[in-house]
Amino acid sequence: MGTIENDMKDLIKKLNEIIDSGTKFYQVDKQNEKIQIIKGLEITDEKTDVLVSSCKVDFDNEVKEFVKSDRFKNALFNPKKRGVILIDIAGYSKGNTLYQSAVLTIFNQVIKQAIINLKLFTKGKLIEQIIPTGDGCYIVFDESINDRFLRAVLMINSEMNVLQNRILNEFKKDIDKCEKLHIRIGCTLNETDFFIDAAGNRNCYGVGMNEAARVLAYGQKDAEEKYKGESTFDTIFFDQTVYDQAKPFIDWLQKIKQEIELVELGYIADKHGMTRKIWWIRNLPKHLAVNLYSPDELIDKE
Repeated sequence: MGTIENDMKDLIKKLNEIIDSGTKFYQVDKQNEKIQIIKGLEITDEKTDVLVSSCKVDFDNEVKEFVKSDRFKNALFNPKKRGVILIDIAGYSKGNTLYQSAVLTIFNQVIKQAIINLKLFTKGKLIEQIIPTGDGCYIVFDESINDRFLRAVLMINSEMNVLQNRILNEFKKDIDKCEKLHIRIGCTLNETDFFIDAAGNRNCYGVGMNEAARVLAYGQKDAEEKYKGESTFDTIFFDQTVYDQAKPFIDWLQKIKQEIELVELGYIADKHGMTRKIWWIRNLPKHLAVNLYSPDELIDKE
């Protein structure tokens, strides 16, 4: 790429152009006055290498401030372990466009209300990013709640039922006779990072996104094959990265609701031959308010 001119306005303009192009910065080396930029890949039969170029930069005060900005940080390679979930709305595509609009109306309210409820239990940041997928969404949690993000997942699962009951009551419908929308959730605690996408929006990528999808897809498939006729609606799948926070919490929940079951599905291979150990949480209570910080304050709202 060559040396960037020392004129600060031109330099910052050039850095902004790099961000707008969708390029990721790899590293800021202030000591050697360089910014490294991820340019592409070299893929051969023997190896796969990431191609990185270096730019000479004069770190004047204006540039120092720019590299501290959220815009630059979102374009800087900085992966961190975060809780990631993928929520899938069962049966979303079976209806017409009006049906799908109503589904999304319910689902969006569920996510927003769950976040409101969870914020009652924490003063810190809860969510880093929500990415719609059409028939659900990814939620990337802030790393500050890595050790307890599964509790937030339980709140979302519960809110799906609570909100639909509220809507049906408003229209004086018989709740017992009405079929409800259902969700499935896949969870992992893995690396994610952010970037500015082609539309100019902050977006998310990383192993965490891939693993959440695989845990959900392959966990559901395995559960339905091993437990013929059993529903996977309103259940949660997670991998080894979540086990240490899930097991003691589920053990505690079982003392209150004995029907809850933690099923070890074992090691499951994906289409690439990669395996991961997956667990399945069955028979979750439909009305729970979960305190992020004190499990003793969990409330049964039935």
